[in-house]
Amino acid sequence: MIIVRMRVVRRTHPTLADNDDLSAQAEETISLENCTIVEFQGIEDDYRVGDFVRAEVKIDVNVGRFKRVDLWVAISIPSGELLFRTPFGINSFSPIAQAFKESLESQTVTHRLLDFEVPPGLGGTYTFYALIVDEGEDPMEHLDELVIQETALANE
Repeated sequence: MIIVRMRVVRRTHPTLADNDDLSAQAEETISLENCTIVEFQGIEDDYRVGDFVRAEVKIDVNVGRFKRVDLWVAISIPSGELLFRTPFGINSFSPIAQAFKESLESQTVTHRLLDFEVPPGLGGTYTFYALIVDEGEDPMEHLDELVIQETALANE
């Protein structure tokens, strides 16, 4: 699933022809700042024990020169807990609400979220959430912009 906060708009005007059958068509592109695209990649609908889960989040951020944004990523696990992706490699997920990447400038980048073989006993539904907000903003005020993807892991 992808969310686009604002995008480039391209308009094509109708073809005009004169009496000598000469024609022309005009096209204009309106580029809007603050374009943000967030997309989960590599997440299948379901996995069996022994399958590999390789989940990523791709972001394409195009913000103004003096503007920055924060990327929030969380996973809801079968117990109902919400775990937030952290910027730290050792403790990659935490129950404490925090941004995964802060103060991002314009960029296109893919971040690896998970990479593991499904063991027995981890079964259930997992829901991934991602959101980009203006730097320092409360993500709870932008829940209508959440990118959500769900997957299921088998128990055996």
